[in-house]
Amino acid sequence: MVRIAVSLLVGPAVDLSEATTLDRRNLALVLAAIAHAAGSHEDADLRYDGQGNPTGTVRLESLYPWPA
Repeated sequence: MVRIAVSLLVGPAVDLSEATTLDRRNLALVLAAIAHAAGSHEDADLRYDGQGNPTGTVRLESLYPWPA
């Protein structure tokens, strides 16, 4: 798990096929870290009215939120 975290921060790349022998809790943390590193917690989506005109944006939830 530490090798994956370090790889996300500064490299070097980790071969995930060798590093994914994680229990369910730690795998959830890795997935949340990848989603966070990719910026999914900052995503927004355009909203449109009935005629297709943009009316604003709405903030989207993280693609994979941090586990409780």
